[in-house]
Amino acid sequence: MEHISFPSINQYRQVVKNVRSSADYHGVPYPKVKYEFSVKIHGSNAGICRHVWGDASEIYFQSRERLITIESDNAGFAAFGEGNRELFNKIINQILMITGAKDGTVQIFGEWFGGNIQKGVGVSGLDKMLCVFGVRI
Repeated sequence: MEHISFPSINQYRQVVKNVRSSADYHGVPYPKVKYEFSVKIHGSNAGICRHVWGDASEIYFQSRERLITIESDNAGFAAFGEGNRELFNKIINQILMITGAKDGTVQIFGEWFGGNIQKGVGVSGLDKMLCVFGVRI
């Protein structure tokens, strides 16, 4: 098991700054750019990982910064993961069936939010849940 960080996602203002800086450097007018973005869910980054050749017992969980376990959890995500290990294994197997990947680690990244994960935000009144935003092998 190794911790595999989800890369940082630039804020919209940083993208605008980078595009303008590049255009200024090259002496060209500012381009029209199509940019896809999403609204931030105020929670905590969460990851589910398994080697392609593994099984449910080899799934492990992580936060943005570290591997997590029930004994060293992050807002209850490892406990949630342990309780849903077989479901996550089925999802990973489906990903492998679709992609045909034969080597590497399947990583499912999402935002763990709701409950008491981040107080004072709109989603804190919801039950805890995971919103998947990325899959990578």
